[in-house]
Amino acid sequence: MGVLNNIWNGFLGLVYPEVEGCLYCEVDELVTDEVQLCEDCLSRINYITDNYCEKCGRLIIDEEECKNCEEYNYQFNKARAVATYNQALSDYIYDMKYQGRQALAKPLGQILGIYGLEFYKREDLDVIIPVPLAKEKLKTRGFNQAYLLAREVSKKLDLPINDQVLKRAVNTVSQSKLSPLKRKENVSNIFYCEPEYVKEIKGKYVLLIDDIYTTGATVNECSKVLLRAGARDVSVLTLATGEQGQ
Repeated sequence: MGVLNNIWNGFLGLVYPEVEGCLYCEVDELVTDEVQLCEDCLSRINYITDNYCEKCGRLIIDEEECKNCEEYNYQFNKARAVATYNQALSDYIYDMKYQGRQALAKPLGQILGIYGLEFYKREDLDVIIPVPLAKEKLKTRGFNQAYLLAREVSKKLDLPINDQVLKRAVNTVSQSKLSPLKRKENVSNIFYCEPEYVKEIKGKYVLLIDDIYTTGATVNECSKVLLRAGARDVSVLTLATGEQGQ
């Protein structure tokens, strides 16, 4: 797979003051035009390049079949993720979402875009849709991290973003605090499509963007709603996912 080469190749042509330092550790080291993280921060991510489920994208270890896909009737076509949710990536995502470091969405979104080009053909997609936040959470946080990531993916794949059609009706308990069954119940029937924007996704191939894929309950619920509204197909791209058994 050439995705890691795409990330690391930029280090062959290092530049000086034109590109800022690392957006995570803020060490005054050389970074690339491709991804604004230093080599150390990039190397701490457990990238998924093989041994992943062809349907949900989760890393498979010592198993021939994906146990998650045996248990869930996923409505999306397929899902792919950059890496497993290890300590480093969880730190990056946590700081972006909860420590007010929105700037981290840029390098994380850049990496997500590189993976998007590796896993999906641009000509097979029509529009990018970020998983929405409820109005209350959006007001509190001040931004939707999925939208910020989608913005970088949009640049890389040269695809439009539609953040108006898919909406979240209510705020819910964080999925990270729930069991797999409760996660599914937690997001059931909480997404809907705005009628005035439905025409913009009819017959379209959608790329759904989120930061974390755990059981897939959230992106699956979004996919069901988009397909019912007339989308032709939904694929998923996230920063992090789990391993089998997690």
